[in-house]
Amino acid sequence: MSVKQPTLAEIVESVTELPAMPHVTMAVLREADSEDGSARRLADQLSQDQALAVRVLRLSNSAFYGLPRTVSEIPEAVVVLGTRAIRSLALVASTYPWLSKSLGSYGVAANTLWRHSFGVGICSKLVSQRADVAQPDTAFAGGLLHDIGKVVMGMWLDRHSIDLERIAVSELLTFDQVESKLFGFNHADVGAALANACNLPGVLVDSIGHHHPHPDSDSEAVPDTFSDVIRVADAIAYRQGLDMGILGYPRPFDGDSVERLNLTGDQIEDIGSEFASRFEEHQRLFERSTAAA
Repeated sequence: MSVKQPTLAEIVESVTELPAMPHVTMAVLREADSEDGSARRLADQLSQDQALAVRVLRLSNSAFYGLPRTVSEIPEAVVVLGTRAIRSLALVASTYPWLSKSLGSYGVAANTLWRHSFGVGICSKLVSQRADVAQPDTAFAGGLLHDIGKVVMGMWLDRHSIDLERIAVSELLTFDQVESKLFGFNHADVGAALANACNLPGVLVDSIGHHHPHPDSDSEAVPDTFSDVIRVADAIAYRQGLDMGILGYPRPFDGDSVERLNLTGDQIEDIGSEFASRFEEHQRLFERSTAAA
């Protein structure tokens, strides 16, 4: 490769095409994550961006939450759904433009990454509920965002005409293996760096950075429970057909993560079945709700 090998920071800093996270979304994230956060302040902050507020209301009223009545104002949505759920919806509304991009260097068509990411979000929520760990709405957000590093790396690779897919096929490697070979880090590392630069909550930064087991398991610190949820959900989503192309499919389960979550094979099968029954409907609802207001 003739291009000078970039550092992790250089890849994140070089990406100018990525839409900035709206400052209102960042304020909502900080408020929801604060120990002394206020539902009233969160509603006030979200209401400052009318386009974002409209999208969040659409999502709040979708069948995904199954509310018995329609909520028509942001303060009401915050009270009915809670601050964590609203935080997740603000993230969905803000990041859809990122995740729906095509990634030519990975051979990934438009909306493919969105489908996979949204699927992992749904699975993460189901896994957290079944394992009775983490917070389901936070798990959904972590699953949704776990592959944002692919967007950043894809932009850099496309700009320098590097065909990651061709290398992976010719050398029989997975995408993350090729990334590590070329750069010394992979999309999980890039995603965590981006999430940290965006001041996302630490639990999301960590889960994005640890959603793949380290190739040298002896040197890897035991991940937090939240990261285990994302790892298992990612594997379930792959087995449900939401892969990123043929490479790396099916993604193997991380046995240690499954064991730490105390999940049985039957429980994992049940999660997969429940996911399959929900995914297509929920995806259509979210895509319509995240359309421009």
